[in-house]
Amino acid sequence: IKIDRPIPKLLRWRQVAEIIPFNRSHVYELISQKKFPPPVKLVEGGRAAGWWASDIHNYMTGFKVRHYNHLHYLAQTSRLKIRSFQMNS
Repeated sequence: IKIDRPIPKLLRWRQVAEIIPFNRSHVYELISQKKFPPPVKLVEGGRAAGWWASDIHNYMTGFKVRHYNHLHYLAQTSRLKIRSFQMNS
């Protein structure tokens, strides 16, 4: 069998936990707020669930961008405060 594109991969919680910086309860809180991709059931009616690797990858890529933007914002506002303080002294 020749496969032209990669096969989507499902990650179980242990694999996801190695990638993301949150614990399980925080992840489920984020899921309830629609801020994290929900798991998919592995078998209809079953308890086992997993996350699409692509969803976790996309989340972490966005997380990195949001984190960088937040740090950049903090650096900019800190400089502004320092500069305004120096100007007033």
